[in-house]
Amino acid sequence: MTTFTQEPRRIRVLHAKLAVSIDMSGPWSRVLDGDWAGHVAQISFSIAFWVAIPLAAGVVRTVRRDVG
Repeated sequence: MTTFTQEPRRIRVLHAKLAVSIDMSGPWSRVLDGDWAGHVAQISFSIAFWVAIPLAAGVVRTVRRDVG
């Protein structure tokens, strides 16, 4: 059973976990140090968020552009 007072705490916890994954300094420092153990999901999410998603959006935008 969830109460109203537990929801803000859950949102803060989710925000903290998401913020750590989105922040590029943590995952990239692990990549550069060669310390991938236990952090592969965080590194993969960070790369997808900052590289793959913008690249895909740019490709879609370029392909759909009218060349006339």
